[in-house]
Amino acid sequence: MVDNELIGIFIQESKEHLEAIEPEILAMESASHDSEGVNTIFRGVHSIKGSSGFFGFEQISKLSHVMENLMALVRDGQLSPNSEMVSVLLASTDKLKLMIDDPQHCAEVAIEDEVKQLNTFLPAAKGGTKPAQDKGEPAPKQVKLPDSLKRFRLDPYILKNAMQHGHLVFVIRLFMNKDVKEKGRTPYDYFKEIESLGEFVDAYFDFSSISGLDDALSTDLVCSFLFTTVMGSPDMITSVFDIPAAQVEEIEAGVIKEWLGTNPGVQTPEGREAEVFLEVVEDDSGPASDAGHEPDKAEDEDHLASTDHLAVKASSAPAARMKVKRADETIRVNVSLLDSLMNLAGEMVLSRNQLIRIAENHGQEIAGLQSIIQNINLVTSDMHEKVMQTRLQALGIIFGKFTRIIRDLAMKLGKEIILDIEGEDVELDKSIVEALSDPLTHLIRNCADHGIETPEERERMGKPREGRVRLTAKHVGGQVLIEIIDDGRGMNPEKLRQKAIEKGVLKPEEAAKMSDRQALTIIFLPGFSTAEKVSDVSGRGVGMDVVRTNIEGLGGFVDIDSEVGVGTRISLRLPLTLAIIPAMIVGSCGRRFAVPQVNLEEVVRLGGKNKPEIIRGSRVLRLRDSLLTLINLADVLELTPQEGERGGASDWEDGYVLVLNLDNNQYGLIVSELLDSEEIAVKPLSVYLKQVGCYSGVTIMGDGKVAMIVDIQGIATMARLKFAENEINEQSALDLANQLRSSDSESLLLFRNEGLELFAINLSTVARIERIKASDIEHIGKGEYLKLGGRSLRLVRMHDHMPIAKPEQTPEDLYVLVPKLLTKPIGIVATQIVDTVQTVVDLDRETISGVGILGSTFINDALVLLVDIYSLFESVDPEVFRPVAYPEHFKNLRVLLVDNNVFFRTVEGDFLRRLFGEVVGVRNAAQAWEKLSEENFHVVISDVELPGTSGFDLCAKVRHSERYKHLPFIGLSARQDPNHEVLAKETLMDAYQMKFDKVKLLRLIESIFDRKTPRLTQS
Repeated sequence: MVDNELIGIFIQESKEHLEAIEPEILAMESASHDSEGVNTIFRGVHSIKGSSGFFGFEQISKLSHVMENLMALVRDGQLSPNSEMVSVLLASTDKLKLMIDDPQHCAEVAIEDEVKQLNTFLPAAKGGTKPAQDKGEPAPKQVKLPDSLKRFRLDPYILKNAMQHGHLVFVIRLFMNKDVKEKGRTPYDYFKEIESLGEFVDAYFDFSSISGLDDALSTDLVCSFLFTTVMGSPDMITSVFDIPAAQVEEIEAGVIKEWLGTNPGVQTPEGREAEVFLEVVEDDSGPASDAGHEPDKAEDEDHLASTDHLAVKASSAPAARMKVKRADETIRVNVSLLDSLMNLAGEMVLSRNQLIRIAENHGQEIAGLQSIIQNINLVTSDMHEKVMQTRLQALGIIFGKFTRIIRDLAMKLGKEIILDIEGEDVELDKSIVEALSDPLTHLIRNCADHGIETPEERERMGKPREGRVRLTAKHVGGQVLIEIIDDGRGMNPEKLRQKAIEKGVLKPEEAAKMSDRQALTIIFLPGFSTAEKVSDVSGRGVGMDVVRTNIEGLGGFVDIDSEVGVGTRISLRLPLTLAIIPAMIVGSCGRRFAVPQVNLEEVVRLGGKNKPEIIRGSRVLRLRDSLLTLINLADVLELTPQEGERGGASDWEDGYVLVLNLDNNQYGLIVSELLDSEEIAVKPLSVYLKQVGCYSGVTIMGDGKVAMIVDIQGIATMARLKFAENEINEQSALDLANQLRSSDSESLLLFRNEGLELFAINLSTVARIERIKASDIEHIGKGEYLKLGGRSLRLVRMHDHMPIAKPEQTPEDLYVLVPKLLTKPIGIVATQIVDTVQTVVDLDRETISGVGILGSTFINDALVLLVDIYSLFESVDPEVFRPVAYPEHFKNLRVLLVDNNVFFRTVEGDFLRRLFGEVVGVRNAAQAWEKLSEENFHVVISDVELPGTSGFDLCAKVRHSERYKHLPFIGLSARQDPNHEVLAKETLMDAYQMKFDKVKLLRLIESIFDRKTPRLTQS
């Protein structure tokens, strides 16, 4: 007699066992199969068998018992697993899941087929031995059992192993009133204690001890347990269970051995055949279904499952075999309680924000108020973080099921598919994890059906017969990135266009305007499918649009990339939680709105050079050589400013543009004011506002007023913004790509040094070129000097310091190259200026090397040596040009170097590698941001004049990022420009200087780390 709460515990624990054993069953098919996995399966089904028997769920107990017998043979090495056995075990696991979902009606579920298929393996393992109960053989002699054992179901396998290991057999009787109710315990608590001490055999309720069920829990209803243990005496049992000695009975070993000697199979309990399991609940619900006990007559009498009876404790670890925590390290908490705690934490965040707002206005009036507010702020943030962690769940909970899904689909489709899973320990909010199950299932099924080819097709293409699907998860930039990658046939953009036209989801003129990248997004259109025929796997035109809708509903977005014949990558970016998020608070027409920072790329102030333009009827802003479509928030929401309020038409002239990212597309949302950046507690919308479509939630600000949370997808929809049909964005993207390609080239000055060798120097490093006569050179000691502009300029002959040919004679006419950005001027003597060229440098640093040589390359089929003037000058005058001593701790720092110019990036990199532990070089802001998202760095050193996104814009993006806002950022430039210093201050660069002033750069880095403690970007 148990209530709904106990049954709920049984269901939850049984599901955990099933989640743990299914991956191990699948592993039995592969080389990863090991004894620990078999033990996990055995312990799981054993625990389910015992607890279901206690509750009277006969069908569950019977099926799990047969599975336990089979796994005992596998564990003992008497039976080797194969694909057929794995399929039967998986089918049995599915049937257990079905019954455990609704255990009170498990008697209505047919398990005969599964039991029969499982039993086919048992005689095979024993050489075909038939059960003793087969027709035609005499029934075994029955032994007279003590009255205390007659109503228990006796399992010969458990009892024989107990005798072999020296276990004692006990019966304990519990009274529901004095032993359970008055002590605040449940019968299930005793069952779990028995499992920890030894081996549970059976349990039953003695209904004959009461007259009715109305007051069963307050009367002397008796629950009896039969178990085996190594505990030494009845006194120890009474002490452990805290019950009187009269309620403990030890069964003599001789009785058990005599009963085993008759080999009777499972003993039919007397008086329990018609027993009905009844559920006593406080809400007056009806009785549960019949779960009467039916004896199992099909078991092999000779098969004895040996089990480890010492402290058997079923593991509840997830599929990835994570480290199992001790029972006293964890506690079960109801999800509704966690939701309440999350709501309370949200209220604390709101109250914290209100206190901070009050302290700003009155903090000086009350002594000590600022320190109290600071402490409250720290405690609230810490509590919020800890409460969030209680709701976090590892993705392994849902990732584990896909191994089974891939196996079943591969068998159904006649394919060979391997699933690789990485990042199953990455955690997300419980609500997000639950909502991810269906979208990920759609994507995995599509990979198996549409993506992976048949083995024969793959062989014809030169691929391995086995297709591979990778499911990965990792933290990137405060979000979680989930990727599903396959090495299948990929998607053909042209085929997608044609299918879309055939199905009527796109017009021919719309499809013609799409780029190949945009054509891939066709699969997200409602009703679209590339399947040739409808099957139970795919072809119904539902799935991918549902995936996109669900992911966007979680505050994330979907990206897809595919190459024909190579494979497809689908990326999902998701927030860590939906309850409390960082947001930018903005204003328009006297109203306040919250914009989630996860979608905010940057903020641009209108005015000056930043003026909107009208192109083909759309207002756009030229932002770093691309066109950004603009939307005015006041216009979309039809807001009208009152007297004294900012907003409306005036925002087009002096408002702020929020550059928002939506599915890898961007648009600008114009607002009147930027008010604050803070964490907000997300409250759900009322039923009256859900249909509006432009809001995703609501929050309460520090002053108690309400601010609506903007849904950037809804705003774009209301403004009728269609990125796929926007030719302006497509052309700007093409222009930007062309610019990036052209920026790879460098301007070089080609010259000779009195011989045949051809040298090159980056033209941007040359301040001037002077044509002189050899007679103009003055000699002082061993040095050569030239009077230039009223000052003496030291000259350098490259052959005196570099491993190059020395000329036989010096011509009368010479040239002097004067580099810029030097602390002490030096000129390089050349005999001939050959040319200036614009070319892409493919630098080879291995073939030719030495002092003053950066590397070699081919220009117009001629071998050219690139001169490293700074390495050359260090050799000429080491006291001036070699860097001074640097702090030893610099060796522990990682530097991200951003420079599009190969020459500068190489020279700077060589210098920085002498100082720092590791230097990673990239050529543009996009690559820099990708590196920052994936790796950890202590400082960024960037050229300010990068192609596309400038170094100033990169710094602004870093400063607007919650993760990187404290990362030291140094800007470098190859030319003097007063505007650079202004922009450096506006974007909050830590320092700005000219390139190659190494001493100053070193001092700057030292001063920065004097102000800031070096730390990694992810710490």
